[in-house]
Amino acid sequence: MKIKRIPEKIVALRKKKNWSQQDLADKIHVHVQTIGRWERGKALPSLEELADLAASFGLPADYLVFDKLSVENGGSLEDQDLQRLIKDLATLDEEHREMVKKFLTSFVFREKMAEEFSTKTK
Repeated sequence: MKIKRIPEKIVALRKKKNWSQQDLADKIHVHVQTIGRWERGKALPSLEELADLAASFGLPADYLVFDKLSVENGGSLEDQDLQRLIKDLATLDEEHREMVKKFLTSFVFREKMAEEFSTKTK
């Protein structure tokens, strides 16, 4: 798995939405200079900021880091407990659902990054 350049993707996705740097900064509650630093590759977003960026673009966070989207081959969910939890999530208000999505996105992203780096060091 190859890591793509995050700055290039942020710029491309922002321009595709026809947003200014200020528009994006307002959406994810960071300073406009932060967006500029990310886009120039002078800094990288934290896991939480990656989750916020991805949500603002309507994409999974791993898209900002990896070449492909995480759902491949029409993945299925066979774990009964997880299925039940996902159904229960629908009963939460929007704010709490967003919190859960951000947490899960960050957790999965962290695990993929750990896997990626462990394979590169072998």
